[in-house]
Amino acid sequence: MKSDDRQYLANQLLERKPARLVTVAVANKVARIARPVMAREENYRATPSMVRG
Repeated sequence: MKSDDRQYLANQLLERKPARLVTVAVANKVARIARPVMAREENYRATPSMVRG
């Protein structure tokens, strides 16, 4: 997930939710992606459906 993608997600959430909640949501999204990638010891490859998901 590129910085622009995280920023887009955060900005969309900030329009509706408090900043602390958005911080936790973005951190959880990154963690859900990172954990399996690290467990498999492979490089992350974003698919087009995951970029704005």
